[in-house]
Amino acid sequence: KFSITKEDLVIGINLGGGDKWQKKEYPVKQTIELIKLIAQSSKLKLKSKGNLKILLFGGEKEEDRNKKIISLVNNPLLIDTGCKNTLREFFSLINLCDILITSDTLALHVALALNKKVVVLFGPTSSTEIELYNLGKKIVSPIKCVVCYKRVCNKKPDCMQLISPKMIYNSVLKLV
Repeated sequence: KFSITKEDLVIGINLGGGDKWQKKEYPVKQTIELIKLIAQSSKLKLKSKGNLKILLFGGEKEEDRNKKIISLVNNPLLIDTGCKNTLREFFSLINLCDILITSDTLALHVALALNKKVVVLFGPTSSTEIELYNLGKKIVSPIKCVVCYKRVCNKKPDCMQLISPKMIYNSVLKLV
């Protein structure tokens, strides 16, 4: 469906938070910056025997968010997987990834179950409660109130805003 071959390096991005955990969501502006870093990376392109592909994931609550990201990035390397996939389709799409960049969401647990490499962002939830089984890197927000378990927060900048796209990109490079 997305013209992905075994030789391609496929990086998935699942950085929404749905409506229950809005503070797990990585900001759109920073998501766009991250995608551009990945898409322009000569280091990642050299690691691929085929092409570099970036899959954008989301649930129904991320549909508008993802449309905005696709529109503003405007790069053929970025593929919108859609936001209305069945669980079976969602699992299959994650299985296409070599690396998944995600917050602490269902996608993380699916990726780990499928033995996929992950870069995981932690802000309002605890990184110590998640085992990555040597499959990835954890990035914990440097904010003092990290692991507050708040679903809504008025701090500016908030915990997820303090995780830079460069930090995430560097973690991806370590996994390739």
